[in-house]
Amino acid sequence: MAAVAVDGFAELARSLTEARTPAEPPAGSEPPPAPSCPPAGPEPSAEPPPAVERDGPVVAWSRVVQRYLDFAYAHPQVYDAMFLLTAELPFGVPEGPPALHAVFAELRSALTPLAAGRDPEALAEVGWSVLHGMVMLTRGGRLRPDRQDQRETLIMAGLFGTPPPARPETGVPSPPSVPYPRQPEPTTGEDA
Repeated sequence: MAAVAVDGFAELARSLTEARTPAEPPAGSEPPPAPSCPPAGPEPSAEPPPAVERDGPVVAWSRVVQRYLDFAYAHPQVYDAMFLLTAELPFGVPEGPPALHAVFAELRSALTPLAAGRDPEALAEVGWSVLHGMVMLTRGGRLRPDRQDQRETLIMAGLFGTPPPARPETGVPSPPSVPYPRQPEPTTGEDA
């Protein structure tokens, strides 16, 4: 089962790399084939790839989110092997499989341009947690199906944007002005 999980992480890493760094093929030509193995060598460069410069970091992150979710929903057995059925795979430690580290590196690279002074490693851990949580809760029927697009939009464009300015007296980011979840307006007998 561990081999299935490691292969799944390698496939997911390749997919996230392609999403984060899409190349523009020359006019009239086919895009280059996908690599057949996970990225080798050093972790992704701190320099943003041309796609991030061209499209912006939110669009690049959105592509990564969509690829992650597409992979998880299209391959539920592999996803389960990656996260549920292989308790022996170490996460968050150097001894973990290189393919697992490659997935984390791609998430970190996609979120680093959105860090706005926050720790990119912690932001990547939160990003991965949010994506994994949404996959598992959605697959388990625990989330409202009619809100899937809204949840994905929040993850892609709203959740990891620039943090609000800090309150001068504490240095803690200000809470949003609208409470979440938004409460419906009370109805009166005339409205009903």
